[in-house]
Amino acid sequence: MPITGLTVTQCQLDYAFTIIAWDHERGSFAIRLEQPFTLLTAGRVDELVLDPEQDPLAMAPALCILRATIEDVIAFKDGRLELSVEEGHVVRARAGEEYESWTITGPAGLMLVSLPSGGLATWRP
Repeated sequence: MPITGLTVTQCQLDYAFTIIAWDHERGSFAIRLEQPFTLLTAGRVDELVLDPEQDPLAMAPALCILRATIEDVIAFKDGRLELSVEEGHVVRARAGEEYESWTITGPAGLMLVSLPSGGLATWRP
């Protein structure tokens, strides 16, 4: 993924949690998590389950990735997603049962979508 090495410049919350990563050479990428996901924060052994459709204040722990450098993003063939940042935090999302769990969009029409019940759809520039 061309997202590695980018800095998380924004975290947006509506009924989804969106991570925006950007730099002047590669442009802007958005990772939109639309269903519950897990967050493993540096120094903790237990994962937090965060649901962007619930209480917005409960999403505060996810802000730990703001201004962090993305170390790796893995989109698995079964529809899972794993994003890790150099600071040691990890976000994991599963494929949804009935809806798309997450979407990644990037420059020039790049798009990856986790399909309902597993799998990936990919559009490349």
